[in-house]
Amino acid sequence: MRQISEKIDGGGPVAANVPLNEVSVRAYRYFHKEWPAVAGEVWYKMDGQKDISPEMAVLIRDKYPSFQIKVVTEVSGLDRTAYYVTIENSAQVKTLSIVDGNMEVLSDLANGDGPGSVLAQN
Repeated sequence: MRQISEKIDGGGPVAANVPLNEVSVRAYRYFHKEWPAVAGEVWYKMDGQKDISPEMAVLIRDKYPSFQIKVVTEVSGLDRTAYYVTIENSAQVKTLSIVDGNMEVLSDLANGDGPGSVLAQN
């Protein structure tokens, strides 16, 4: 685990097992908006398919059956843990926030590899 000494968007120092540029700014902002009292949280990047709990996998697959789980970021601080999950299919890439069993879509983007995309036509 390495300590990242810079501050992100005015927050405090962050501990992470990933390079700073791999911490999602959108997830970081959302986390600190929802839990402003948390400081010194720890961010972990995990392999989506291997490291996700069975309960969380079922929650995601029930709502998004055509999507694959790609990346899971776990953020722990105080008494809460939040998960930011990137899922994708051929048409979309979504970032989900999962806290206490509640799931919210943070971003929903077109997948550049999807049918009709400029990348797929080349």
